[in-house]
Amino acid sequence: MAKVKELESVEKEEELKKKERHIRKLEEYAEKTQKAIDYSVERFDILIISLSTSGLVLSIGFVKNIFTDFSKIDTQLLKISWLLFTLSLIMNLVSQISGYYANKFDLDITNDIINVKNGKVGKINQKRSDCIMSVLNNCTQILNGLSLLSLISAILILVIFISNNF
Repeated sequence: MAKVKELESVEKEEELKKKERHIRKLEEYAEKTQKAIDYSVERFDILIISLSTSGLVLSIGFVKNIFTDFSKIDTQLLKISWLLFTLSLIMNLVSQISGYYANKFDLDITNDIINVKNGKVGKINQKRSDCIMSVLNNCTQILNGLSLLSLISAILILVIFISNNF
């Protein structure tokens, strides 16, 4: 009987170790996935800024070199395209600012939680800070989406302008 209990105890211990290994592997996977997400977000911002700036600069240079007499062409679409490229840049830059402040609030909340766990008095209103961080995160996502939409619209309108005038 003692051997049966010992065997059951060993089996339970092995099962617990397997479960802990599985959880550790899942945590490692989640950490790697978060790093990939962070990398994608960083690349997205760089890509939007690069494409918007390139589209603006190249279209200005292209138009100056191709069209010598602007009175013969309708520049309305071109101006809309330039406006959208510029809006894409501005919205992306503003999203960088809102993202910065969201991360700052997140860090403040985390540091305050650490202080409280270490027996110190909390210095911030965590619920209020969490609410502000959430609003800033939502603003960042909305601005990034609008920036992408503006960039795509600018490219399409520029293509329409070029096809209409050649």
